[in-house]
Amino acid sequence: ERPEAPLTLDGINLDLSTLERRLAAQGILRRHFQHMEKARTNALIDELAETLRVDVKTACRRELCSWDQLQEMNAAGFRPGAHTVSHPFLTRIPIDQARREMAESKEEIEGRLKTRVEAFAYPNGKESDYNPALMDAARQVGFSLAVTALHGVNDGSRNPFDLRRVGLYGHLPDAVARMERWFYSTS
Repeated sequence: ERPEAPLTLDGINLDLSTLERRLAAQGILRRHFQHMEKARTNALIDELAETLRVDVKTACRRELCSWDQLQEMNAAGFRPGAHTVSHPFLTRIPIDQARREMAESKEEIEGRLKTRVEAFAYPNGKESDYNPALMDAARQVGFSLAVTALHGVNDGSRNPFDLRRVGLYGHLPDAVARMERWFYSTS
């Protein structure tokens, strides 16, 4: 339920009166939660859910893609990548646990799609979210490459476990124009 007045969560005032303000509040909370311990984040999400009368388990059940959709995309030539099982910040957990997160994610996707998974994406993917030990762990698990969330292009000299990305977002014609500019500026 949308509250009549702005609400406060962990000292942050949130105005949820319009769609634009709710989206802005979502961005503020995402940044606020980004460097917080998972237990504290979950407690705050539970507090917010109770205030707004949201069933978190039901709300979070929405899949980005179903396994059937992933199988269809794989059959059409798109190759899946792994991202971990529970989306932890890998630099904040023991390396053995990080390696397990990577391996279990890879194994589940390979088992369900019957295809090899060669790419890994570091959760959050900022400079503080991966390091040489994690790059080595990704290699040991059997990935051929890993991508960050850092913006940029790559050439043959770049470490394949420290790849940059150029995002495609917004309206398709604008995204295509941005990609074309990147292609010509790097060729």
